[in-house]
Amino acid sequence: MSRLRDSTGQSGNDIGHDVELCVLWEVSSNMDFDAGYEHWFKGSYFDRLPAGTGLPAGGNKDTDFFYLQMRVRL
Repeated sequence: MSRLRDSTGQSGNDIGHDVELCVLWEVSSNMDFDAGYEHWFKGSYFDRLPAGTGLPAGGNKDTDFFYLQMRVRL
């Protein structure tokens, strides 16, 4: 069950799009790192959700993600 579902269907279907930048560092043949940034441009769906759906305050604003991950191959 989705809390952000609009049962009336009036919110449309544009949830948005994103842009991602990623850098890969290969330390050795067995280890590498990824670092990245992603910006999610939220679409009109979030602006049109009815008040009772449980969208948190500011939940319709664009979102930024940063990440760092390491892979080790055994």
